[in-house]
Amino acid sequence: RICSIDSAPPPVGSTLKLRLTVTLALLMLVVVFLVQNAAMVEIRFLFWEFAMPRSLLVILMLLNGIVIGWFMRAMYRLSRATQD
Repeated sequence: RICSIDSAPPPVGSTLKLRLTVTLALLMLVVVFLVQNAAMVEIRFLFWEFAMPRSLLVILMLLNGIVIGWFMRAMYRLSRATQD
């Protein structure tokens, strides 16, 4: 980070306070999402059939996408490393 003589870095306490505020706001949004999407949905996949809350399904699909993206990135980096 480049700092000039005229600009001082923000105080540590204010940065921590900002992070805490943003974290709490995001947590509140997650709680609202969970409450508003508590309805049960029926899932059918191949020969399995089960029910779960809609919010849990969305969170599981998000985590699934994150894991797939992480693996794809690792495979891309590995292929780039072997090419060099």
